[in-house]
Amino acid sequence: SSRTAEFAVLITFSLYVFLRASEFSGKTTAIIKAAGTALLMLVIFMAVSRVNNRFAETPAQHHESIPAPTTSNSVKHNVRFDIWNNSMQVYKEHFIFGTGTGDVKDELIKQYELSGFTEGIDFNLSPHNQYLQTLLTLGIPGIIVLLMIFIYALYISFRSKNYLLISILVAIGINMLTESMLEKQSGVLFIAFILVLLASQNQNISGRKTTES
Repeated sequence: SSRTAEFAVLITFSLYVFLRASEFSGKTTAIIKAAGTALLMLVIFMAVSRVNNRFAETPAQHHESIPAPTTSNSVKHNVRFDIWNNSMQVYKEHFIFGTGTGDVKDELIKQYELSGFTEGIDFNLSPHNQYLQTLLTLGIPGIIVLLMIFIYALYISFRSKNYLLISILVAIGINMLTESMLEKQSGVLFIAFILVLLASQNQNISGRKTTES
């Protein structure tokens, strides 16, 4: 139900269609297949939006994901910028190696208290950004390792022309912009499964090439 997730689906599905269409030798066939798939995607998206249209709703209506702080006069529509600003203040105090595993929430609560960010205190909000979460927890070494994992995974995916996994990795990367995916068991298991699947498929491709040669 995340707006970022819906946006990621549109981007990555379009990317996947484009990459697959590029495999066809005939331009007419590629255009027909790409247009047909795009039309199907649009129909599905419109059908889903009728049931749960996150783009037409305010975060206050879905506060279970990101609580929308209220004042006497207005509703603040997005608190992620407040979370990220406070997170950067914490990072400035732990510039190189981060706060350490398990200490991020405690340091954030202290910063929320200093800045008067009551919503962060009441809901014990995390950075809601995996890149920032990793930077706060493990510092510069941690974020370098995280980025290198994705860069290398994308590299071997492109090399093996594994377009489905390219699209999935891009979707994960986009979702990590607004969610700390690796802070949840479901996120860790999903990403680990995708990376293992990637390694397994590339191993099979390498084995087939060796056999053929």
